[in-house]
Amino acid sequence: MAIYFFDVTGGDKSCRDDIGVSLPSFDDVRRRVGEMIADIATEEFAERPSSHFHLSVRDEADFVIFDADIACRTTLRN
Repeated sequence: MAIYFFDVTGGDKSCRDDIGVSLPSFDDVRRRVGEMIADIATEEFAERPSSHFHLSVRDEADFVIFDADIACRTTLRN
């Protein structure tokens, strides 16, 4: 299994993953990204009405294999 590193930047947060996660396939990487996006969106909706985040996934060679931009915005409508 390969080790992947998940880095998140945006809002007032920046987190470079120095530990990584061992995953068997790229499909598992995509699933993990989906879980992380859901977690980030849930946390951010609770804290502020809008924000933007960037999630990058690096492989063991430090090559970015996946990028995702996450925009969270809530609008109250009457």
